[in-house]
Amino acid sequence: MINVELENMKLLYGSSKKKKKGKKKKKKGKKKKKKGLKLPGFKNIKDKLPPEILTDLIQNDIVKKLPPVNLTDFIGEFNYIHSMLDDIKETLYDPSMALIRQLVTEYIIFPLGSELVRNRVLENIRSFLFYGPAGTGKTMIVRACATESNSLLFDISPANIDGKYADAAVHGKKPEETLIASVMVTAKEYQPSIIYIDEMEKIMPAKKKGKKGKKGGKKKKNDPSNPTRIKKVLGKW
Repeated sequence: MINVELENMKLLYGSSKKKKKGKKKKKKGKKKKKKGLKLPGFKNIKDKLPPEILTDLIQNDIVKKLPPVNLTDFIGEFNYIHSMLDDIKETLYDPSMALIRQLVTEYIIFPLGSELVRNRVLENIRSFLFYGPAGTGKTMIVRACATESNSLLFDISPANIDGKYADAAVHGKKPEETLIASVMVTAKEYQPSIIYIDEMEKIMPAKKKGKKGKKGGKKKKNDPSNPTRIKKVLGKW
C-alpha cells in the first residue's frame, strides 16, 4: 500500500513540474505603428492655409457663384397615377417634378442647412445623381440647392476643368490630384458645400464592347483636356 501511494505521489509531483515548465512568458514585441490614410494630392497642399487654397480655386473658376434660383422655380405637379402603380418588385416609374422637389428638400437642402437634421437622419447620403435629357432642370436644381442652403459651389465638370491645373511645376507631378485634394479639403473647411460634376459619363465612361478600333485618337490619362484624368483620384477620396 505504501509503495502504491509513493508512486501516486511521484506521478502527481512529476505532472505538476511539467505544467510549471510548460508556462513561458510571451515576449513583448514592438507594436507596429498604424499608417495614416494617404490621400492623393494632400501632401501638395498640406503646408497651405485654407484661405490660400480657396483663393487659388476662385482664380481658376472652380469655386463659382451661380445666379440664385429658388426650388419653387422648378415647376411641376405630382403624378398620382404613377405613384399608385409603383411596385417595389419592379422598376419604378421616373419621379414627378413635385416628388423631386420633396426629395431634394428632405435629403439635400435640410441636411446641408441644419446640423440637427443631419444628426437625426439615419441615412446620411452624401452623393446624388440627376439624370435626364438636356433642358430638364438638372443644373437648375443644383443652383437651387446652393441658394436655399447658402452653400459654396465647387464645379469640377469636364468642361470647367479642361486645361486647368496642368502645370506640374506649380501643382506637383500629378496636378489632377492637387485639384481634387484642394476641392475636398476646402469643401470640408467651408461647409456647407456642394461639389458639382456635370456630364459625369465623360469622367467615368462605360467600357465599349465590340470591334477593336484604332487607338490613334485616344487621349493620354494625364492630358489636361482628358476628363478621365480625375476618375482614379475621385474614387480614393
